[in-house]
Amino acid sequence: MLAVSLTQAPGETVVTALVRLNFSTHLMLGQIAWQDAHTPVDAAAAAQRISASRPPFVPPGWQVAADQLLSLGEFWVLWVSSPSPTADFGGTMIVQASTGRLVYAASTLWQGGGHLFP
Repeated sequence: MLAVSLTQAPGETVVTALVRLNFSTHLMLGQIAWQDAHTPVDAAAAAQRISASRPPFVPPGWQVAADQLLSLGEFWVLWVSSPSPTADFGGTMIVQASTGRLVYAASTLWQGGGHLFP
């Protein structure tokens, strides 16, 4: 489980803290913080950033389209469903909308159902 905290610092700097938690106990497993210039990106720019990162769960040469991204507040999210059978992969990538930084990328192995986002 991830928790993200964003703050706007003076001088148009965005401070981001990313914390990894154990999903059942919520104990902190790791954390990182960084600062970026405030350079907002739209869905098209976020899709380009995701395509350039070459996520392992998409076929070679596949380009992410802007209309495939979900807008979740401060983030652009690509969620590729993991279809059955169990050997098939899906994944999730998240781009911070105020900085354009790719802040999360993960492959997902199908385990029988459920959704990461509603």
